[in-house]
Amino acid sequence: KSFIETTPISYPVLLNMPAVLRLQDRYGEQRLPFSVLIDRGGNIIYQHAGELKKHQITPLIEKNI
Repeated sequence: KSFIETTPISYPVLLNMPAVLRLQDRYGEQRLPFSVLIDRGGNIIYQHAGELKKHQITPLIEKNI
């Protein structure tokens, strides 16, 4: 199962959506998967190209929520 299927989350996740492609264009990243963590003020606080493991993203989310 994927991270999304196994982890209860309360933040929006964009999967296979035009918004993902716009983010990629805006920030110059074309590889998939591409992850961006945006704070409540709309600031990008983390971006990552390639597979993102739970242990990599969980501390960032917990620190910034």
